[in-house]
Amino acid sequence: MQRRTLLSAVSSGAIMYSAGCLGGGEDGISEDAEVIEVHDDGFEPIRLEVEPGTTVGWEHHLSGGRDMELRSTTFDDAATEWELSERTDSFVEHTFEEEGVYHFYENIITKWAGCGAVIVGDVEQDEPLPCE
Repeated sequence: MQRRTLLSAVSSGAIMYSAGCLGGGEDGISEDAEVIEVHDDGFEPIRLEVEPGTTVGWEHHLSGGRDMELRSTTFDDAATEWELSERTDSFVEHTFEEEGVYHFYENIITKWAGCGAVIVGDVEQDEPLPCE
């Protein structure tokens, strides 16, 4: 009876471990995602150009064990309205299906210091971002 319990536990653990490994990269972000790092002084890169259908992952690199709090916004008329509102201590992913300029900021850094844009497809962001 104990052997059956042990084998069941080992099998369940192996399945859970395998499922986690197939779902993403080392930090949990999908292996094919473009990555934006979130640091205490802002994003790296501030602007990211991708093709429609691309997944973008924001990766937590903030000090002091605090969460990152990502929000969507529009800094100018060229921006595309979209929804992003996530608070986490690890990562956030979003797949951009439509062409457009998608602005975002990290709420704890401040809207003007920690801002960025994902530029999807054949569009341009001519105006400087408030954090540039």
